[in-house]
Amino acid sequence: MQKKVCQYAIAILSSLQPSILQALSLRKQVESIKRERAAMGIEVDSPCGPGAPCRARLEAMEVAHRKALQELQEKHAREIRELEEQRDRMLQEESQTAARGKSQCKQFYQQGLSFDSWTQIHSE
Repeated sequence: MQKKVCQYAIAILSSLQPSILQALSLRKQVESIKRERAAMGIEVDSPCGPGAPCRARLEAMEVAHRKALQELQEKHAREIRELEEQRDRMLQEESQTAARGKSQCKQFYQQGLSFDSWTQIHSE
């Protein structure tokens, strides 16, 4: 009887050997992953998934980043608008200055004054 029990136990253990080896292999993989995550500074035993506590922090961070990005885009658009307005003002001033200079040149030409006489008048 004892011999039959031993043979039966050996048969059971032999049939379980692939499962045991697979379980040991999986356990080694889990430990390896835990070591890698610990080396990267990731909390090793943190439960990840839709209900995980880190999910709410991640969503809050995403909302904050979207808000900051939107603010930066609005600021950029405002700065571009201001620069375009400044460019338009400067072009208008330049056009007005050129028109005045042209008008003065015309007056000097009509009065028969040369550039040399004009510079003498304005340097005094």
